[in-house]
Amino acid sequence: MFKQQHKAVGYVPHQQLGLFKLKLVQAGYEDHDGPKVRRDGEVLAARAVFDGRDGIRQNHVQVVDRGTVFAVYAHTEPHTVRLIDHAISALNDEACFAGGSKMLRNDLAAVGFRLMTYSEACDAARLRG
Repeated sequence: MFKQQHKAVGYVPHQQLGLFKLKLVQAGYEDHDGPKVRRDGEVLAARAVFDGRDGIRQNHVQVVDRGTVFAVYAHTEPHTVRLIDHAISALNDEACFAGGSKMLRNDLAAVGFRLMTYSEACDAARLRG
C-alpha cells in the first residue's frame, strides 16, 4: 500500500531509548501524534517541521522494536494535519527516504549523538544487558 523504507538509518540499544528521545527533542523534533501510517512494532514517532523548496515539509522519524535493538527510520514528506492529505502524499510517493536519513543524521550530530550500526547496537545491548 504505502512505500516504506527498508534500510534503517541506524540503531539504538533498548537501554538508550530515553537518551535518544532527549537528543531528538534537543535537535528540534517533537512527538508525532498526528496522522501517520504506523509500522509494525513502532514504539515512537517524531517529526521536525522545516521549510523545503516545495513548501512546508517534515522529517518523520519512526523507531521500531526489532527485538534486541530499536531500528530508526526517517523520511521527509509534505507537512499536513489532514489525514486525507497525508494519504494522498503517500500514494503519490512524495516521501524522500535519503533526504530524511541525511537530515536526521546531521540533526543528531549537531547535538552530539550518533546512531549505531546494527552490530554496534547489539554489542552495546549485550554489554549492558
